[in-house]
Amino acid sequence: MDLISHSVERQAWARRNGVSILIVVMFLGTIGLGPTLAASIPRALSPLPHALVRSAGVDTPASELAMASSSLNPTGPTGAVPATVRPLTTPTLNWTQVRTPTPTTTEEDSLVYDAVDKEYVLFGGYNASGVTKQTWTYSLSGVWTPLSTSGAPPARVGAQIAYDAADHYVVLFGGENSSVLADTWKFVGGKWTKLSPATHPPATAFGSMTYDAAAGDVLLFGGFNSAFTDLNTTWTFKGGAWTKLTPSRAPSPRNGAQLSDDPKDGTPILFGGYTPSGTTASDTWDFNGGTWHHVTTPGAPPGRAYGAMAFDPSDAKVILSTGYNSTTGHVLADTWEYGGGKWNKVATTYNPSGRYVDASADGTNTTGVMLFGGDSRTGPVSDVWSFQKGDWHSVHPKAPAARYLDSLVWDAADRYVVLFGGVTSSGVFLGDTWKFANGVWTPIYPKVSPLAVAGTMMTYDGTDGYVLLFSGATPTGYSYGTWSFHHGQWKEQGSSSATVPPGRAGASMSYDAQDGYVVLFGGYNFSYPYNSGLYRDTWTYAGGVWNTSFASGPSPRDYAEISYDSTDGIVVLFGGESTGYTAYSDTWEFSNGYWYNVTSSAGSPIGSAFGAAVDDTYDSYVLLFGGYNSSYGVLPYAYSFSYGSWNYQPVSAFPPGWQMFGMAYDPAISGAVLFGGLNATSVVSAQTWTVTG
Repeated sequence: MDLISHSVERQAWARRNGVSILIVVMFLGTIGLGPTLAASIPRALSPLPHALVRSAGVDTPASELAMASSSLNPTGPTGAVPATVRPLTTPTLNWTQVRTPTPTTTEEDSLVYDAVDKEYVLFGGYNASGVTKQTWTYSLSGVWTPLSTSGAPPARVGAQIAYDAADHYVVLFGGENSSVLADTWKFVGGKWTKLSPATHPPATAFGSMTYDAAAGDVLLFGGFNSAFTDLNTTWTFKGGAWTKLTPSRAPSPRNGAQLSDDPKDGTPILFGGYTPSGTTASDTWDFNGGTWHHVTTPGAPPGRAYGAMAFDPSDAKVILSTGYNSTTGHVLADTWEYGGGKWNKVATTYNPSGRYVDASADGTNTTGVMLFGGDSRTGPVSDVWSFQKGDWHSVHPKAPAARYLDSLVWDAADRYVVLFGGVTSSGVFLGDTWKFANGVWTPIYPKVSPLAVAGTMMTYDGTDGYVLLFSGATPTGYSYGTWSFHHGQWKEQGSSSATVPPGRAGASMSYDAQDGYVVLFGGYNFSYPYNSGLYRDTWTYAGGVWNTSFASGPSPRDYAEISYDSTDGIVVLFGGESTGYTAYSDTWEFSNGYWYNVTSSAGSPIGSAFGAAVDDTYDSYVLLFGGYNSSYGVLPYAYSFSYGSWNYQPVSAFPPGWQMFGMAYDPAISGAVLFGGLNATSVVSAQTWTVTG
């Protein structure tokens, strides 16, 4: 039976037995899917001496949370936490949502590809707060990173920008704020530096600038000056110096013309622009031999200004799109390509919405021409588009897709959090790999990968020095693979032992640093004939070898929370789901190859499955969060475990994914990272949260 059928069967069992449950319903095509649900109220231990129960502080009916004993005196609006735990001894936990950084919605900004640092650079523009001096970089893997404004050029719009391939830095000139500017700046290694050339063009905004590969210098044409008079002057920049040219022929004065180098044909190409008469030109010019040449091109694009034009190396063509046309008064959304002296209209499947004063930059072999922002005539936009191999593609901020039953782990060798697998709201099993570092998600593209799975097990194997992944549910069954992840690459590990654990999902796996091996317990596989498909076996892994353990331990269960407790030097396991779909509330320790039931001394949080536990080495406790219980629904509670005792931990905010999420401890932030999961209304989350004590 597969993962979907497994969940449906559990719902049916609960309905047949008349259990009052909170059903989280999801639809996978025509199949009703919900998370596995516990079917009975967890037993409560007798209160321990000095037991203290604090308010849950969540939107759950008080009648469901109230303890039988009124002497517990719950505080807060929703009653008490129905569990026996020791007094709170640590500060409130602080959850913070990590938002994918993106530039604010802007127009009239400047974008260029920096070939030295292999990233795009965006500067300035206009947004809801006014004219800005924001600087952002955009990596080839699709990640925006804001840079400090300290030392940056003053705020402006309409600045001319180009990459100077001869001098190996980005050049920015002029632009407009309260006045038109005439300063020159370079950007290299993530820093802006103001230059002081002996001569320079007059104050200019909305001119056209590109690198002329054939001539080996930066070319600047037109724009308007401080008197708002359109120009048709031509300047070049090389070796930190500006030179005014006196070509024998040049386009008429204009601003907002589209200009791009065409390295294949060996000449920069200029098209259109906004003229002093208030019309948008539709003429084409090339520049070579120190002068401009008018190019007669039948079937030329409609006239426009303030559009996007850049070179696409994947097709070796200059690409033109967007802009404003004075004849119709409309913003444009068409796409044209230029090469060999001819324009051709491109029939694209997708395209950016009509806009002008957007920012564009030459493409790379992997990204294509890039376009950002602009004004749609109804307001600024902030989307990113890439044109490559004949079509436009919307480029979303890079982050993992919404999912649940995903797995996260801290990769101690490479110093980042790794995410793998999970299931989308439409039932698609995922096999993508991501890393999370410095608050940013970045996709990893290994040469080979495990099967797309959900409910897989991952832990960092400190003995072997890599992330270990085992098994998981697939769309048709269960994976039996053991994989290692190291330095960004997956590798299947063929165990040299005679046996390996049967394939399964929802098992509990943790590295036992004290004993020097990985411990695997439980899980489910509906081809397994005993215990309704649930396992209670224990396995260890070290040196590429699986070994079965005959230690008597917890009863059969899946999705129990497990973590190594570095303070006490033991593995801690809590809860999980039973053969009767009950959420256990027992606590077990694994040490020296044996399981120990420590429930009576440890106290008990609310019984749960589908939560997560991590070893918080900064605060010296195991952190338990979330999960599901049929009596209380999805659990937004947090507990800490240290020195053999549980403590209830109030939290400052709640992530939406309270069950079936991935969570890992990240020493770089001295806290845990959580991604994905399901909330109480069956919404599949794509949010990232961090929690610190």
